Order: sequence, then C-alpha cells, then structure tokens
Amino acid sequence: MLVAATFISCVWAAKNLAVFHAKPSLDFLDRVLNSDGTVRAKSLHLPDILTFDDQTHILIWDGDDAQLDRMRNHPDVAHLESDQIVRIQPFNTKTAAIGIRNAYRELDVIEPVKTAATNSTIVTQTNTAGWGLPRIAQRNLPIQKQYTYVSSAGAGVYVYVVDTGINTAHRDFGGRATWGTTTTAGNVRTDDNGHGTLVAGIIGGTVYGVAKNTSLVAVKALDKDGSGTVSDMLYGLQYVIQQKQKNPSRKMLANLSLGTKKSTALNQAIEAMARAGIAMVAAAGNGNDQGIGQNACNYSPASSQNAITVGATDQYDRLAPFSNYGQCVNLFAPGVGVTSTYIGSTTATNTESGTSFSCPYTAGIVALLLGESQVNMSPADILSNITSLATSNVVLGLGSTRSPNLLAYNG
Repeated sequence: MLVAATFISCVWAAKNLAVFHAKPSLDFLDRVLNSDGTVRAKSLHLPDILTFDDQTHILIWDGDDAQLDRMRNHPDVAHLESDQIVRIQPFNTKTAAIGIRNAYRELDVIEPVKTAATNSTIVTQTNTAGWGLPRIAQRNLPIQKQYTYVSSAGAGVYVYVVDTGINTAHRDFGGRATWGTTTTAGNVRTDDNGHGTLVAGIIGGTVYGVAKNTSLVAVKALDKDGSGTVSDMLYGLQYVIQQKQKNPSRKMLANLSLGTKKSTALNQAIEAMARAGIAMVAAAGNGNDQGIGQNACNYSPASSQNAITVGATDQYDRLAPFSNYGQCVNLFAPGVGVTSTYIGSTTATNTESGTSFSCPYTAGIVALLLGESQVNMSPADILSNITSLATSNVVLGLGSTRSPNLLAYNG
C-alpha cells in the first residue's frame, strides 16, 4: 500500500477519485480503463481500490479523458472527482522552539474527589503554559491559571493524529506517542514540519495536553510543507479504519487539523469511519487567502455530517477573525496564541494560531469522555455529549454566521 501511496503523491495532479457503493469488479475496471473496452490481464496496471466498509469503496487512478467519460457514464459510479491539495490549518504561524524546563515539575493533585462514573479523582494542574487548557476547564472568564481534569485522563484511548507526523521522542509524550504509517511520498517517518507535533501535544501532552494519559498515533498524510492530497488522506484514513477492524473493542478517534475544498470522496470516507465507531474531529478551517472566515460547509472534512467540526476563539471568547463558521460547525475552542510541543528537540515548544489547534482541544475532550465511559460510545453519542457539556452563549462575534454558540468544556 505504501508503494502505491508514494506513486500517487508524486503525480497527484493526474489522479481521479471514484466513489462506489459496491466494490467494482476487476472486469469492470479493465473495461473502463482500457481504450478498446476489452478485458485484459487483471494483474497489470490496475488502480487502487480503498475499501472502508461495504458501502464505501474509493478508486484512485491516473486517467485520461476517455477513461473519465467511460467511468462517468457507468451506473455503478456514485461520484467522480479530481484529486486536490489538502493543507494544514494554522494561521499567522510563528516559529520559536524553546525548552520547557521548569514546566515539567510534578503536577499538583487536589484532595481526591471521586467522579460518579468511575473511580477517577479530580486533578489540578497549576503549571499551565498559556490560556487554552484553563479555558476549557472553566465556564466563565476571567481565565484562572489552572487546569482540572479526571485522573484517568484518556487512559486506554488511542488518538490517531492524521497530520504531518509526531515528534514521538518529545519528552511531553512520555513514551505514549508512536508511529503508525506514512502515506506521503518518500515514506518519511518523522514530523518534518512541526504542525502534527503541536497538535498532538494539545491532545495528549503531559504538560500541554487535555488527555494526559492517552495514546497518540502518527498518521503522516502531509509533507514537510504541510501539504498533501485527498488521496493521501484516504490512504491514511483507511489505515485508521483497519486498526479498528483489527481491534474492535479499542476506544479510538482521529484528529483532522487540515482542510481542502469540499470533497465528496473525503466526506464519504469519514462517514464510513463513523459507521465503524470512530469519532472524527475536524478543524473548521481558516477562511480565504486574506484570512477572513468563510462558511465551513464549503470545505472538507469540516462539512462532513459525521465530523465534530471545531472553530476558533481567542482568550476573550471572541470568534477568531480567520475562523470558518456556520451550520457545519459544532462548537468552538481556543485557537489563538496556543502553545504546545514542537520539533527540533525533545523539549521544543511553539506558539501558533488556527482552527488546527482548536480541533485537538476538542479531540482531547473526546478522549477524556471515552476514557471515563464504561462502554465504547458511538460517534453520535460522543457528539451529543460534547455539545451538551459545552458552555453556552459565551462566544462573542458570531452575529449572523448561523453558528452554534458553544465553547468546548471538559466537564
């Protein structure tokens, strides 16, 4: 699979994506892809078919106009589209890798308080770096410089970070970050951009993270420039769903801090992931080229009806001007001036802004919920819980955006 993924990444502009609701036969593919319409040796030059479940099969191939016409006119093809670029979703990126040194002092624990659902205690972290963690742990401003959370902290939950990779050696991950797969060209097995590491730290870092005991798995679908393709994404998502198929009882979710123009193929894959019981948390996106927020329903994966889509706010609970908005957004979370783990060393940090970083705050809360749950909650149950927990009517500046006035809260 990695060989095919590498080839596809190198020639992305020539690729096509076809969505089927029933797996196409090899005879069908031969007839469609060969100019004379005849069946040839089925082992030669056939494209990749990614099967997500019995309802979603996506064909990825390089095709000419004649092949496209034959594919387009075939009744078994539910949707046909061209591959397109997918990008990370930071805004006003700053690069400043520094040591965290004193941030690694022992976390403080308040007098143990049993939670209703489990034997977890409530923990208070007083060495918070930045405002994001404290904000999701309190209902109202002003922000207190502490973060409270259940001591289970996402233990037993796997979060698949579909991004640029993770600096798995970073001290803040405490050995809980591992490499899953790479679907970009070159089979690079490191985060050569930094974005994915920053995202992973917000989800599950010991100091910077929401769910401090969760397991983090790198799925590298974006390159050193923070770019990939929808097809790269599809290979990454197929890897994630395969992990669920191999481990049906595993509590797991995926974080998608990236975006592209609306893609039916990508959205269909996400819907299949939800049917498999995998929660998908997506960035709402960072607007147009001028950094002005747009309708999230025009982008993927933000527009997927089965994604938990997250917009960005600042430390004053104002809608970030770059944040996408609208009815496809489920809630908002901190996304301006967010500090987390980075690349370059085992203690590096960075501060950035974007819906890319609102997304992992919410993914971390999902991990907390799954860790505390006595059953493997469905994605629909998770969305209901996340929105029910959220703080209502504190986000400023939503105006006529038709967005829900909900701010992420860790319960």
